[in-house]
Amino acid sequence: MRHMLAIVAVLVVVIILFLPVVPVDVPYTIEEPFEREIRFDVLSARLIEEWDLTHGVFHRMEVKVENVDIFPGRFDVVLELSDIDRSLGRYMDSHSLVPGKTHVFSAWWDTVLGQDVRGSYIVDAPTVTDRRLVTRYRTEHKSIIQIIW
Repeated sequence: MRHMLAIVAVLVVVIILFLPVVPVDVPYTIEEPFEREIRFDVLSARLIEEWDLTHGVFHRMEVKVENVDIFPGRFDVVLELSDIDRSLGRYMDSHSLVPGKTHVFSAWWDTVLGQDVRGSYIVDAPTVTDRRLVTRYRTEHKSIIQIIW
């Protein structure tokens, strides 16, 4: 009887530990592509009132951009000059930049001496396909003993 009770106890423990299957989320890592803009820094932006014999009074705007990414790309910069009432014009300049290189995007507008103007700019960086590691989870069915060990 005692021997039979021990066998039943062992069977119950085996059944409890090995037979029940429990869903468990198991992490795994994959590399996947994603789209992003090339990273850049605007090192300087300035608006200068100038004069020369050919053009008279004019304003020149310069924006210095550096490609701080590992990918090369073609950058578009829109430069705009406005006064209190209206836009005096927009100009788009494009240039290809390899990593670590800079370029000064510039434009000029015919203005009058002492005209109150404001400059603005927009840098449009190209999009590249990069790769990153992502942790995902899949559901696996395990027995209690597999979960413990």
